[in-house]
Amino acid sequence: MHRPALSTRFALQRLSFLGLTACSFLPHASAREKPDNRLDPLTVEADRVEKKVDYAATTAKTATRTDVPLQETPLSIQVVPHEIIEDQNATRLKDVYRNVSSVAPVKTEGRGIQFEDAYVRGFSQRLALDGVQLYTMPTLNLAGIDRVEVLKGPSSALYGAMEPGGMVNALAKTAGFNPSSSIYGEYGSYDSYRAGADLGWAFGDDVAIRFIGDYHDSETFRDFLDYRSILIAPSVTWNLSDDTRLTSWMWYQNLERPVDNGIAFSPTGQPVGPVNQNLIGPGHNTQFIDDYVYSLQLEHDFSEDFTLRARALVHHFDGKNDAFRWSPGTGNTVSAYLDTSSFGNWEYDLVTDALWKFEFGPTKHQLLAGFEFDRTDYTYDRLVGSRFAVPIFGVTNPTGPFPLTPGAYRQNTVTEAWSGFLQDQIDALDDKLHVLLGGRFDYYDQYTRSFSTGAESWQDDTGLTGRAGVVYDLNPCVSLYGNVSSSFNPNTAGRSLNATGEPIDPTTGIQYEAGTKFSYFEDRLSLTAAVYQVTQENVPVTDPNNPGFVLNGGELRSTGFEFDVLGEITPNLHVIGNYAYTDTEVLNSSSLPLGARFANIPLHSGSLWLKYDFTSGPLDGFGLGAGVFAASSKSGDNNGSFDLPGYARIDAAAWYRMNLPHGEELKFQLNVMNVLDRTYYESSTSTANVQPGTPLAATARCTLTF
Repeated sequence: MHRPALSTRFALQRLSFLGLTACSFLPHASAREKPDNRLDPLTVEADRVEKKVDYAATTAKTATRTDVPLQETPLSIQVVPHEIIEDQNATRLKDVYRNVSSVAPVKTEGRGIQFEDAYVRGFSQRLALDGVQLYTMPTLNLAGIDRVEVLKGPSSALYGAMEPGGMVNALAKTAGFNPSSSIYGEYGSYDSYRAGADLGWAFGDDVAIRFIGDYHDSETFRDFLDYRSILIAPSVTWNLSDDTRLTSWMWYQNLERPVDNGIAFSPTGQPVGPVNQNLIGPGHNTQFIDDYVYSLQLEHDFSEDFTLRARALVHHFDGKNDAFRWSPGTGNTVSAYLDTSSFGNWEYDLVTDALWKFEFGPTKHQLLAGFEFDRTDYTYDRLVGSRFAVPIFGVTNPTGPFPLTPGAYRQNTVTEAWSGFLQDQIDALDDKLHVLLGGRFDYYDQYTRSFSTGAESWQDDTGLTGRAGVVYDLNPCVSLYGNVSSSFNPNTAGRSLNATGEPIDPTTGIQYEAGTKFSYFEDRLSLTAAVYQVTQENVPVTDPNNPGFVLNGGELRSTGFEFDVLGEITPNLHVIGNYAYTDTEVLNSSSLPLGARFANIPLHSGSLWLKYDFTSGPLDGFGLGAGVFAASSKSGDNNGSFDLPGYARIDAAAWYRMNLPHGEELKFQLNVMNVLDRTYYESSTSTANVQPGTPLAATARCTLTF
């Protein structure tokens, strides 16, 4: 995997430029002009659909795997629709996370294999794609994402092993029967070029096809670090009959992404040098990735009240490092080494479930029962060079040689999980009372073999988790809800052993939550407020009497208050906003200071984004957006040895839409990030690895929709 030849790259840059200048070659158009007539489609339907402009979300399948309205679901779940991703011109999931309370990115920037992990209510959680947690999901290209849903609190009762904070689920774009198509080009700060297409066709009411392609090539504000991404994402929806539907989609991503160790702070926890400074010069700073995802889902309605569904997903990840990494050194240095490790993963997930809607006496039920099988086959071949000291002041250009030797944890790990789940959603008291009951049993079988020693490890774990919740509608606009839910998460085979050589128990978690939901203007504006307490137990800690071994002795707690708002204030004014108070604490540990706060979790955080579209008068066709994203100070590591300062960042956007004579829409959009050019730091793992936020940056984009 190499960067394209220079001529190829110039060709792609020209493609992006052509997208930005397409208006020069289009027929004359006036703002908001409507076509007088249109040709009827013959065989392929490709009618233009009026663009959805609101932010409202009334359902989220992540919460219950059903279409029950959010207002009737006794859980805290937030949705970030694609309209918001587009208006903010978000290019990474970490840019999306800040729109949801109590969610923050685990910003690895190439320093690991969980690239899009998020902290939810203080606990780190792997990203899920269409409801499947993928162990090695790379940085997602948001051109292929339809929306992001965040389910707060333990989700094991429906999705299996995970941390107790919650679940982030990205939903892929798929083919539909009311398609539109678009092409776009973009240019931005740090020599960023982007071009792509999202094309849709419908063949009557039987078959729909969609094709998404996106290319992105950019430098970054960090010295010597570049980024390149290719996405190809076709999908097909086929109505085999009036009662049977088949949906298939595929993703292919090719990435050359920077391995960014961040900037260094001094041993006393103070910034050293500008945010663009990289401690090591050019070369050896890239991670190469090929990633494939294929999904096939079949649904059949036996009646209006009984549906059977089956979904299979296959994921293959192939990655290789060629990058310097570093960790804290002695004095004013970091300890660096060359990493050329490779890693690969095959994941298979099969879910089959049945949904039965029925009435029993005065109650209505939606009963869901299902089975899930998941297999992960992960190989890690670590190859590293000798460590050397790098000063934290200035830039070092190591010349080598860098003799490579096998590192620790060279291994193959195979995990298989068999699971069954059952859930009932009950409506009673004239549909004013809504009850959710659910549980899941998981059996995990792990096998690990070390490439270095040949040692083999086996580990079996079981988990029984559940959740129960209730919503009561005080009136059509206001509801009260509460829930209790539990989680479990096994440890990796061979990595968490007690002094007798036996694997320790899985971690467990429990949450208590209460809140209120508001829905106004015919569900176009929704608000959710919640208080919660999440406690995680059986956390692995070092055995003070047996060095090198661990115990189930740790206990962590997160307590907080959240507020989220999403939707339409007026037909022209839309909002998404949130506030979170997140109080985290180490209750018991032999590895961490008692009473310490979790790393990278601010006590206060929040955001507010507003957009306004002008639909009449001299500004007809124009739109404006602006937002502030803020967080208080937070601990820079789990030991509380230093803090990252708080910050407030302001973003802004402006766009202009015009309708063309044959029904097309042309949109010009300008986004400015960090308008005031504030210096801030997003996350860290130590004083040697602090990730700075992006300084002032802008992008200009032109999109033609037809």
